[in-house]
Amino acid sequence: MSLDDSRSEDQSLREELAKPPFAEKSVDAELKRRIGEAIDRRRSLPRRRLPLIGSAALVLIGLLVIAPRLKQETVKVPFEQAAATEQPLAAPSAAAVFEPLPALPVRSVLLLGLRTDHTEKDSRRTLGQTESSTYRTLLIAERGGKLLTAAEGGGILMPYGQQFWRIGTKTKETSTDVLHALTAAPVRGQAEAAADWPADDPNEEVKHEEKLLYVGNKYVSVGESDQVKRGNTTSRTDTVWTKEIRQLNAARSAAADEPHVSLRDIFGDSAASALAVMEGSSVLTELGMETEVNGDHWAVARKRGSWEPQVAVTQRAASSRVSSYVLADVNLKLPYSVVSYDEMDVDWKDVKAARPAAVDAMTSPDRDMIAIVTSEYIFVHPFTDNGVATDMSLRIDLNPGETMIMAQWATAKYAEDWIAQARANLR
Repeated sequence: MSLDDSRSEDQSLREELAKPPFAEKSVDAELKRRIGEAIDRRRSLPRRRLPLIGSAALVLIGLLVIAPRLKQETVKVPFEQAAATEQPLAAPSAAAVFEPLPALPVRSVLLLGLRTDHTEKDSRRTLGQTESSTYRTLLIAERGGKLLTAAEGGGILMPYGQQFWRIGTKTKETSTDVLHALTAAPVRGQAEAAADWPADDPNEEVKHEEKLLYVGNKYVSVGESDQVKRGNTTSRTDTVWTKEIRQLNAARSAAADEPHVSLRDIFGDSAASALAVMEGSSVLTELGMETEVNGDHWAVARKRGSWEPQVAVTQRAASSRVSSYVLADVNLKLPYSVVSYDEMDVDWKDVKAARPAAVDAMTSPDRDMIAIVTSEYIFVHPFTDNGVATDMSLRIDLNPGETMIMAQWATAKYAEDWIAQARANLR
């Protein structure tokens, strides 16, 4: 099917939407079916290329699709509804591609969560190295015709249900122990009760560290490390969990009691089939150690333009005193309940052509903003179907080793609420 054929059918659908009763009401089942079929056909077409402009080597996004807005001046819908009716636009002329017009106002808002890991010497204890992580949240929005960091602060601020929650780190130090555990609480209302610390044993030295690997709008992935020295014996266990946000505060007395969400909880019977394929692959035998794979230990990981599930392959040393893991790909696609929006409508080769140092990129649901990540910066640009607006671009400096663990979008009426919430709760 050609682009012209797709546009012809989409125009017909738009005309039907403009007629009563659809102009004022939701679409009926038959029209939804036709729209869905049109979207499926459009998605089967090749992704659009981004020609380069000028010595700045910026990308022109000439053929990206954007979600149309029915009755644009009066109707605003969240992206999860708009995505169900998005239609392709006609390709811009060659003049528009190589001479981009000013960008339309950017309505999308981007909420970023970043993590920096730290390692410090600890001469007071036998376990002489302390590991910890710090976090910051930034909200990117257009104000006064420019893209700005509208709010920034420490910790992670995330949308959850009908409100925002804050994730932070609770620390406890004794003469022998250093413990860093994640906690979560709503920014308004009564705080969630944090988990109690286990009783301190003066005969052993303990170091416990938890760090966020991924933050969604319901689930988080957590890396967990425990070092224990008792007498002349030292052990270390590293593992990974995916949890609902409230489970960060749940008490546990042993690893077996760790509250978590398994692969089966998310993927059902498909999880067992995918794990069986992994167990029969070479990924385990190549590690050269005693290994184990199960559906309890897994995480959401960022991989060049998308969030993907990865399973922890547990490795144990012969002494069984050291247990670590490596994350391996699993043939499963994350559902909307885990990652609410995860599309990248730009070919990766074009991102690299624009920013050779790029390691990641993402586009907004309204196709009005693109963020390109390098090891040192995050570049954010507004764009339209005509190209990239260079004069409104924003550069965010990253700390050494800082990584992105959250990227969430708000559109339509939710955008202004997110800006207000971020400004009120980020310090």
